[in-house]
Amino acid sequence: MFYNKEHLKATLQIKSVSSFKYNNNKYSAFLAKDKKTLLIKCFDTDTTIPYSAWLHNIYSGYYQEQEEPTTFLKNVEIVESNPIDPFTYFSHILDSVIDDEFINNMGIPAFKKDYNNHPNIKRFDYTSWSEENSIYSYIDGVHDVLMTTFEESVNIRFKKGGWHNITGGKNTGAFFPSANEKCSTLLLCEGLKDGINSDIGFNDVDILVTDGKNQPFMFNAYDVDLDKYKMIFFLDDRDVEPKEVISLFKDMDKKYHEKVKMLDWTLFKEPMKDISNILRAIYEKDTTCFLSEELKELIGALKSKSQIKRKVLPLLKKATSTKSFVEIHDKHLEAKLTTQSEYAIDTNKMKMLDYVIKQKNHNNFNLDLESKYLISKPLHSTNEFKIELKKYLSDFAPIIIKKISENHITLLDSPTNTGKSTLVKTELTQKFKNIIYVAPLRTVVDEFCIGSIFTNVSQKGQNINSTLADLNSNFIGVTTDVFFNLQKSYETEMKQRLSDVDLIVFDEQHLIKESENFREKVTEVNNYLLNNHSGKVLFMSGTPHIDSKKISIIKATVPKENRDNIYYNDNPYENENEFIENVKKEVLKHSVMIYCSSTSKVEEVTDLLRANNTNCFSITSSGILWNKEVVKNKSLDPKKQLLNFSETCVYICTTRATTGLNLPNLKGIYQYGTSYNSNTFIQLMARLRSGGFYHYVTPFMERNLSDSMEQRIIGICKKFQSLSIDKLSAHWQNKGLQAYIIENLSLPIEKRNLDGFLSVYSEELKIIEAYGLGKLTIENDDYVFNLDNKNIIEILKDIDTTIDRKYIDRILIDYLCKNNISILNDIYNLSFIIHDSTIKKNDVELRLITEDGIEKKKAKRAKTREINKERKEKIVDKLGSYFSFNQLNKEFNSGELDRLLESEVIDFDLMAKSKDNRDKIVILRTALIPIKSIVEITVNAIMNSNDIFTIKDLDLLIQEAYPTKKRNKHPYVLFLKSLFSSVYDGKELQFDNMLLIKDRVMRNKKRFFDVLRFKKDFDPKKTKEFIQAETERLERERLAKLSKEVSKKYDFNVVFE
Repeated sequence: MFYNKEHLKATLQIKSVSSFKYNNNKYSAFLAKDKKTLLIKCFDTDTTIPYSAWLHNIYSGYYQEQEEPTTFLKNVEIVESNPIDPFTYFSHILDSVIDDEFINNMGIPAFKKDYNNHPNIKRFDYTSWSEENSIYSYIDGVHDVLMTTFEESVNIRFKKGGWHNITGGKNTGAFFPSANEKCSTLLLCEGLKDGINSDIGFNDVDILVTDGKNQPFMFNAYDVDLDKYKMIFFLDDRDVEPKEVISLFKDMDKKYHEKVKMLDWTLFKEPMKDISNILRAIYEKDTTCFLSEELKELIGALKSKSQIKRKVLPLLKKATSTKSFVEIHDKHLEAKLTTQSEYAIDTNKMKMLDYVIKQKNHNNFNLDLESKYLISKPLHSTNEFKIELKKYLSDFAPIIIKKISENHITLLDSPTNTGKSTLVKTELTQKFKNIIYVAPLRTVVDEFCIGSIFTNVSQKGQNINSTLADLNSNFIGVTTDVFFNLQKSYETEMKQRLSDVDLIVFDEQHLIKESENFREKVTEVNNYLLNNHSGKVLFMSGTPHIDSKKISIIKATVPKENRDNIYYNDNPYENENEFIENVKKEVLKHSVMIYCSSTSKVEEVTDLLRANNTNCFSITSSGILWNKEVVKNKSLDPKKQLLNFSETCVYICTTRATTGLNLPNLKGIYQYGTSYNSNTFIQLMARLRSGGFYHYVTPFMERNLSDSMEQRIIGICKKFQSLSIDKLSAHWQNKGLQAYIIENLSLPIEKRNLDGFLSVYSEELKIIEAYGLGKLTIENDDYVFNLDNKNIIEILKDIDTTIDRKYIDRILIDYLCKNNISILNDIYNLSFIIHDSTIKKNDVELRLITEDGIEKKKAKRAKTREINKERKEKIVDKLGSYFSFNQLNKEFNSGELDRLLESEVIDFDLMAKSKDNRDKIVILRTALIPIKSIVEITVNAIMNSNDIFTIKDLDLLIQEAYPTKKRNKHPYVLFLKSLFSSVYDGKELQFDNMLLIKDRVMRNKKRFFDVLRFKKDFDPKKTKEFIQAETERLERERLAKLSKEVSKKYDFNVVFE
């Protein structure tokens, strides 16, 4: 928009450039080339101000109320500001000597000669340049500038009433490497002026510069290897705030914080504010600026400029702050995160809270606040009755029965080991003559029914007539799965059975938490009993997870003087032998349990104990083994079988043993790895029926859940379903399966076998099992998928939430186990007291595995090292001119590196054009993305959008499936445009370059976008055929394009909207 300058000049003081906000938009004002009109450039914003203030913000002089200019011109012109390319920049550079005013602005007269020779200080002819760029015509004459060349653009600063960013790459910073490649000191400066002065003033140092206190140092962009430096010197300004320090070091890994030193500003007089001031004082030998007598003496002894340059770094090392950078950074970062956490808790913003927990965990900060909030969810009810137990619930049976009889839905919130199951079997059966007992786990139902009047209703191994006959017994026990299946398959019979029942008991109610989002039958039965069943329901748990105000609660507590004692130790063992000896000593007196966080660990620990002549049960979801032999007689109760073998033994278990199993004579538990969550931990601890000891043992290299796991799980299930895979070993040689494993799962060469797959993707397979879509065999050497006729997308729709929740839960319980386990006494309703031992903790990670097992792993690692050595040589040969092997090893796993070696579609031409390593990494990443996946994502996205689909939209979807490190929001745009920019005459899919369409964010505006869409005659029924044909066509074209001579140039410098 243009306004007449002369009309306004009579009443307002003109300023040639300003910025202002008006009507939801942000504007900048420039004098146009004709010098008579004001050119208004618009930027999007969400801030508004009155029209009068708008006028005032255009002109920064005396404020007066003004009418709208009568000569307002209605025409609107879109103005684009492109960075100066290097050719244009250098064509306007002059050879003349810089002026004294600029030297004064730089601050150190002693560096005058150095300024004239410095490659980052030039004289720029703005007059000639402004003739080509009218929007910058407000700058006249020749000015001295600071510049950095980066990303094929130039960042220019000039001093005229303050430093100004004129154009070019914003916030790019700069890097000044030392001539000495072995230099071991890195200086960090906050501005380009300080950076250039430090480059001149210091000897044998590397210098990284950022553009401002809120712009992080760009270590990755400039490929700064922080491992090479013994010291990192942060030359902070006097006025730097702690929050700014956090911003500046956002991209530095915490492990380097110990290397960082800061200036002690108490040693310098107040007028001195930055490193440029300090360097000037040192080079001018002005000791009056220093408060330290030692510094004054050292500076006074300096003689020549060359000597000062050699001594200035050792001198300033004596002026470093005694405060630890780690302490300063961590103190303020923790305070900031805690503030965010308090806000998230007050407003119930769970995603924000999860983010804070991850950040605090990464920095080893206190998580007490977050633990208490997420673990201790209060139960809401207007009807709560409290009882204080001596020990068991049976003492209060009459009053409990009375409360159940008076209410529709009752929750019995009573600690584990207070006799809830006994109450049901011996007391409630006297009052209620028809009871259905329901629990989520088969082992719980089996144990409850054995030796009682309850009939165990199971569909497995029985014909339907037998099942229905059992169903009609007055007292029955069923799992949630059986309950759900009978409701669906035998609706009439089950409806009649539910109408006859006096009471339904839902035991182990806390398991609903572990079942949310993936055990549909558990949650469905829970919801039915809570919301739809017309009869009486009793929920029971020691750690309930229920949110309903309409329930009646019986809160049973055990006074502290009646509670059993459990003595907790964190890492009390120095080595594996000490651990084994302790287990052997304890098992002579009573049984002990070793809880393992994975099935593979159960197998390793079992082998270790058997090698030490110790009897043990191995209990996992796959089955029960006694001394590595399968317990085949399923009709016998496993616990009674145990008594036949020995009165004491070692139970080696996964989570299966944490709920419902009553293990005789158990007095000790060793937790080998993190439990799933705090509920699991409490239930596990509660296996100690009459107290005992509980030892936490840190395993060697325990794998955690990752943020990108959900995409792999969904991909595995969908692909394996399409290939009709059940038992994995039977289909391992399937060509489609092998192609998927190599292209999408990126298994390294040495792991491209069944054992390798089961090992690398063990966590993913566990979650698939939790969703009921597969199961590991009891021998742990194969996997059986259950994918037939399953709606994978629907079943796994909330998997991202599930995995994230599991990840957060594990963080919290791991934190409590290592830092504040006794807090659980206050959070949970317990029948025991947890005593946190004062025994000194060890940082030792134990490997509970036999020597033979270690040797086998060593042999595997040796073979892997040989493969890695060969892999490294090949990678260096292929990509060494662009990256070091260490750089590639950080960005890609072994499987991805193997695929890069096998790839024929790496765009080396585009790699050579890119100056930022992150862009090069993205180019390599595109070589790993299967074209078929891109086509499938594209087709589905266009069909679901019911509209044209932009390349930028597609880029975001590709990022979800194939995450990459990036320096902008749309890293894959250039690749996707190049891929789809072929002519589509007669094809179903159409690509339009820079089509003018409505902006989805601002609907009243139109902008140019690159778009993809189907032509009108596209038949959705032919989607599969189209995807296959389009994949083959694009693969052919991509190979053909990249096989042409390197001299063929592509224009990748188009700016997209």
